[in-house]
Amino acid sequence: LQNLVGMALQLDTVARTEDSTDLRDEVGRIRQQVQDSIREAQESIRDLRSPRTDSRDLALRLRESAGPVLERAGIGFELVVTGTPRPLVPHVEQQLFRIGMEAIVNAMRHAEAGCVHLDLIYERATVRLRVIDDGQGFDPDSVTGDNAHWGLSMMRERAEQVGGRLSVSSAPEGGTRIEVSTPTNAPA
Repeated sequence: LQNLVGMALQLDTVARTEDSTDLRDEVGRIRQQVQDSIREAQESIRDLRSPRTDSRDLALRLRESAGPVLERAGIGFELVVTGTPRPLVPHVEQQLFRIGMEAIVNAMRHAEAGCVHLDLIYERATVRLRVIDDGQGFDPDSVTGDNAHWGLSMMRERAEQVGGRLSVSSAPEGGTRIEVSTPTNAPA
């Protein structure tokens, strides 16, 4: 809902724009935001409709959601679990799942990746999710502040919501590595 309200305000600004180049650029940005909002709404609906397992197995959810999508796109996929998997607080699991899926979608949509590798690392008091692609990469400094890509901003916000932190490392032609680390028992 917040995204849609923001887009409505941006469309008001676009309606007052006189320069056609600025108009095209702004409409392109808003179109991307609409696509991101649609994807997030679809994920929310899917989460409401799909029953969760009692074990809250994050690795299984990621494998079942990402594997077929990447396979259809012709992108290799590997998921490695390290440590002893254990149930996570539901909102921690949900945010990690959404961060992982957003990183995978970005690798498909923007990186032209040939392979996506996920590491799910269970430690004593934390869990880390690392998504690495072999795509074209980008300059992370070019997408900070007001120019930040909505997907990266949303991933960062999701990590913060569960007391975690997100790091992004990438370089042009060098692939991208997105990692989130969060306490396993973050309060709601």
